[in-house]
Amino acid sequence: MKRPATSILLTLLVAFLLLPLEGCGKLPLPFETPEEAESSILEEFSPPAAEGQTLEESAVFPIEPQSQSENISMVNIAGLTEDVAWRLQTLKWLDSDRVVAVVADGRQSTTGSVIMAKALLFDWKAGQESFIITLPDVTINRVEQANNNLYFYDATTIYTVSAQDFSFIDTAPNSSGSAFLGNLQLRRDDSGVVLQDLTVEDSRTRVARNDETGIYGSQMLWSPDGQRFLITRQDLDDQTGNGFLVGSREGEFLFEVDIAPTVSLDEEDAAFRYDFTPYWSADGRTILIADSSSLRCYSASTGERLYLLRSPLYNSVNNIRDFHGRQVLLCKPAGKAWSTLLLDLATGESTDLLETTQSVTAKISPDGSRIVAVENENASRMYVINL
Repeated sequence: MKRPATSILLTLLVAFLLLPLEGCGKLPLPFETPEEAESSILEEFSPPAAEGQTLEESAVFPIEPQSQSENISMVNIAGLTEDVAWRLQTLKWLDSDRVVAVVADGRQSTTGSVIMAKALLFDWKAGQESFIITLPDVTINRVEQANNNLYFYDATTIYTVSAQDFSFIDTAPNSSGSAFLGNLQLRRDDSGVVLQDLTVEDSRTRVARNDETGIYGSQMLWSPDGQRFLITRQDLDDQTGNGFLVGSREGEFLFEVDIAPTVSLDEEDAAFRYDFTPYWSADGRTILIADSSSLRCYSASTGERLYLLRSPLYNSVNNIRDFHGRQVLLCKPAGKAWSTLLLDLATGESTDLLETTQSVTAKISPDGSRIVAVENENASRMYVINL
């Protein structure tokens, strides 16, 4: 029996519609959701959840220095995706062999803070390995070490990490107007500055007391070895800095330096309105006081002034990167590049160390034997300079 022509045509049409489309290119149907493009960021670098503020487990990467010259080598930071514009947040030597660097991707979240940050621990002594760990949505402004722990500070939170294996331990709130060293806290109040051990009740010790002439605590710094602290003093008349106090971690007063009188005595500008930035030396033996036009170096044991330098090579506090003994580490623009150099406070002479396309943050090791430097806006490689 012959099928009608219309029946045959209908059968052929249905068969054609059911044919697989491979080989002809898949065409999306109107209700089909297109697949998302694969992310260029590795899964292990995905931003952690906003809630919980937990840190990811650390991973280990090799350190492979690439020689650039007789005294300089470069290390590409393994484990960082190359298509992300990493920015340096902070850099710190823990001892003569270990360095912590915190970098963040260059993207910004809706709150204006970074989406994720990476804390990197480099240990040249332990088999040339580095650890990397992911921090939450933070901007780390400094790193401290105490009691075999590392403390990462952002504006609101302190993240505690083991200094041995880089494992996460705990978080704590960061108090405004305070300087922490592990469980020790320097905190300014209406009467001055107090020192407190947060693990001991009623352990508050008044280490600096305000009076009718001035107030303390606009800047508070712990020494690199954590044995002493520095507190700046402000004059009540114009609120500019005019001195600093040094004490021990036990709360003992050691000495105080009044800078303003020495400025009017040994320089031509007797009416100098003094505002300064203090720095501990990398070895903790000296203190640098820097203003817009001069550098002063003091003994951290006695408060005696050791050096005073006015130099055209130095013209901005922002140029200072670190300080060791009588050597000040500077980074200055040089044409279209940036030059990192050492300035000798005793002689005023400088030594060029490194030239980069962007400014760097550089730190001298506690023993003064080498310098590490990381470009601020291209923080995917580290320079190691042997002195």
